[in-house]
Amino acid sequence: MNIAYSSSDSFSWLAGISLVSLLENNKTIDKINIFILENGISDINKNKLAEIVNKYNRKITFISFAKVAKITDKLNIEDRWNPSTFGSLFLAQLVPADIEKILCIDCDTIVNSSIENLWNTNIDNKAVFGVKECLSSKYLKRIGNSSNDIMLNAGLLLFNLKYIRENDTVTKFSNKIKNSSSLLYLDQDVLNSVLSNNEKGVLDFKYNAYSLIYYCNYKQIKLARHPANFYSKEDFENAKSNPVIIHFTTCFLDSGRTWNILCNHPLKNKFLFYKQISPYSKDSLIENDKSKVKRNKLFKLFPRTFLCWITGLIHAYVRPVLKNDIITI
Repeated sequence: MNIAYSSSDSFSWLAGISLVSLLENNKTIDKINIFILENGISDINKNKLAEIVNKYNRKITFISFAKVAKITDKLNIEDRWNPSTFGSLFLAQLVPADIEKILCIDCDTIVNSSIENLWNTNIDNKAVFGVKECLSSKYLKRIGNSSNDIMLNAGLLLFNLKYIRENDTVTKFSNKIKNSSSLLYLDQDVLNSVLSNNEKGVLDFKYNAYSLIYYCNYKQIKLARHPANFYSKEDFENAKSNPVIIHFTTCFLDSGRTWNILCNHPLKNKFLFYKQISPYSKDSLIENDKSKVKRNKLFKLFPRTFLCWITGLIHAYVRPVLKNDIITI
């Protein structure tokens, strides 16, 4: 099993906590190789990550973003976006050529149980598998797709590196980045616009249970996002009740993320448990952004369904047509 994380120095402790949860819940798997795409992680923090992996008798390899920079040197990414965001798109050229499959996991996750079934997904004739994103058809049109196309969330991606190498997909990713003036969802926009529906596979929602589903019921999610080509209510409820990977994404109904003191995510204790058994047990949680705390207090004055309706108008119809992302909800 090959697992990749991408992290800067400031996010390395989150990657470490996610790593602990991954390795704790997958002890029966014979071999796990960890690859860290690192953007300036200090030697101290590299040692902590290595300490975690070595404890479980696994292998860890650090890949400097200098290697990404060499690949993307002519794309002018740094003038427009953070290069770290695009690292996973170039894994086919960054890991050894004999590695044909790799699972890329965001740092802001907790692996809640075994991912053996996920890893054993048949990926033949697909470039990537992921969980459907919860976005409106206008986002699909924004990146040149049709309203019936699949849009995958980039927080958890199972890459078929063999397919990507054989079809020169990295060059297609590079050309998309080079020729784009606006990428609202950065690597996610690139991935979903470059790959056809036939090249994308859909995973069970439980493999990337992002935060919105824990703050809204199914009807409210429909109001808040107007999602195109989304999961059924049954899939939604199963992911919410039995998440394999919990993805602590931002949510307009909370004033912070799981590492913020005042975060109200109902599964925050999962994060705190793995933090406690990690080398970061004594690290303090981070203070919440005061403006978000004030906003959240204001939001509590209104019915949740009403907030979802208002948010839906902005998120589904206003934000997709903006040239740049100046509205964050």
